[in-house]
Parts: sequence; structure tokens; C-alpha cells
Amino acid sequence: MESSNYKAVSGNSNGTLQRSPSRMQRNTDQEKTSSVLKQNGYGGGASQVIQKNGPHPLPVHYKGDALVEERAYFASKQASLENEIKQLKQQLRCYSNKEDDTTRRLEDENKRNEFLQQQLNELKVDKEMVATTMEELHKELSEKKAELRCLQDELSTRDNERASDGSLQSLRSMVMALQKENSDLKIAKGSLYEELVNMESTTQKVDNSTSDVDNFSDVEKVKDEMASLKKALQGAFHERDRALQNLSRLKQHLLDKDLEDQEKMDEDSKVIEELRAICEQQRAHIVQLERALKVEMTKQEESKKTINDERSRSNEQIEDLQYKLANCMNALESKDQELLNLQSALGQYYAESEAK
Repeated sequence: MESSNYKAVSGNSNGTLQRSPSRMQRNTDQEKTSSVLKQNGYGGGASQVIQKNGPHPLPVHYKGDALVEERAYFASKQASLENEIKQLKQQLRCYSNKEDDTTRRLEDENKRNEFLQQQLNELKVDKEMVATTMEELHKELSEKKAELRCLQDELSTRDNERASDGSLQSLRSMVMALQKENSDLKIAKGSLYEELVNMESTTQKVDNSTSDVDNFSDVEKVKDEMASLKKALQGAFHERDRALQNLSRLKQHLLDKDLEDQEKMDEDSKVIEELRAICEQQRAHIVQLERALKVEMTKQEESKKTINDERSRSNEQIEDLQYKLANCMNALESKDQELLNLQSALGQYYAESEAK
């Protein structure tokens, strides 16, 4: 039963390629068995039957000894063949176990390959995500650069407007004119004050030195002139105060304008620095992602190479084991056929012996 099972295994694993060699081996074994029987005198039963009717029959005790020797030889030969068959079956089981182990290893490698393939697919997905993220970062970086250029253009425009601002220049010119007018008013005030003092002294002298009625009209004229001069002086003082107020207001306006421009410039500079820092962080993150991607791709290539090497070795081992298994099955079939031939010869010998 075991022999038939192993034959079935051999037939399933090796196909029709092993059947024709086993038939040739059977014919060869039959020829060898018949030649061995003839060379060792184990065809004696047939010769004795032929010689029985001949002129020189053998004695009975010689026939018994020959029968015992033939039985002993066939028994030892059968035991030897059974031992060889057991060894071949053991070797076949060993090869079968090795083939099972190799098959299990191949299955494990296939599972590992599937796992690595899954990891590869995940890495590809991660790579696509990283590529998408990099594209988004590049897009955001381009937008930030465009925004930065817009801010720089706006700053340049403001600087140009500030440089070419006619209103500020006119205000500065007005301030200079008011300052000059103030100085002129101060000078006029001083001169008027000196003239007033001179006129008062002259009037006092006239009052003390003369009492003529004709001179009274001149004094009245002088007083009128003095009153008009005082009025003009007060008007000049009023204009001076108003000019000083305008000058203070213009100075405060200029200070507020400069302070506002400085605050805007500081805010723009701060925004520019923040955008630069964000761009540098994004560049560093992109470089880090590219390095990690290169490392993962290198690991993936190494894993592929290792899997291919293991698969090649496993295939070679399987082919070697299949070849050994086929040889073992052929040897087992030849031994089975040899045993059958011996059993047939032994049965024929027994039949011939009983016929005698």
C-alpha cells in the first residue's frame, strides 16, 4: 500500500516523464533477475524437471539441499530487498519532509513577500501623499513669495510717494515761511517798540517845553500814529501767535505722520521676517521628507533583492528535492519490481518443486 501511495505521489509530482524510465527499468530488472537465477543455479527446478525424464536423474538428498539453499537465498534476498525498500521509503520520507519544509519556507517567503508588497504599496501611497504635500508646500511658498514681493513693491511705492510727496514739502516750506515771518515780525516789533519809545519821549519833551496851541494838533497826530502803531503791533502779535499755533500743529502733524509710517514699516518688516521663517521651515521640512523618501526607497530595493534571492534559492532547492524524489521513486519502483520478480520466480520454483 505504501509503495502504491509513493507511486501516486511520484506520478503527481513528476508526470509522464518518469513512467517510461520505470518501464525500461522493469524490463532491465527482469532480465537481470533471470540472468542471476541462471548464473546461481536457481533455475534448477526447471532443469530438474527436464532432467527428471532424462537418462541421469539427481539423487533425492541433493534435491532437498538445493531446495533449502534456494529457499534460504530467496529469503535472504527478499529480506535484503525489503530492507532496501524500507531505507528507500525512509529516504523518500526524508526528502518529502525536506520538500514540505521547503514548501513551508516558500509559503513563508510568499507571505513575507505579500507583507513587503503591502508595505511597498503603503510606501507608494505615502510617497504620493508626500509629493502632494510638497506640491502644496511649493504652491504655498510661491504664494508667500508673491505676497512678499507685493509687500516689497508696496514699501517701495510708499518710499517713492514719501520721497515725492509735494504736500509734505509744501508743509515744510510753509513752516520755513512762517518761521521767517515770525522772525520778521519780531524784528518789526522791536523796531516799532523803539519808535514808540522815541515818540513817547519826544511827546513828553514837547509837552514840557511848549504850550503853543498850534503844536497841539501835531501832538494829536503823533498820538493817533502811536495808537495805530500799537494796534498794528497787537495785530502783529496776534498774527505771530496764530503762526506759532499753525507751526506747532504742522509739527505735530508731521510727527504723527512719521510715527505712523514708522509703525507701518515695522509691521511690514515683522511680516516679512515671519514669512521668511515660515519659508525656511518649509524648505527644511521638504528636505527632510525627501531624505526619508530616499531611505525608504533604498530599503524597498534591498527588500526586493533579498526576496528575489530567497525565492531563487527556494526554487533551486525545490527542483533539487524533486529531482532526488524522482530518482528515489524510480529506485523504489525498480526494487518493487525486482521483489515481484523474485517472488514470481520463487512461486514458480515452489510450483516446480511441488510438481516434482
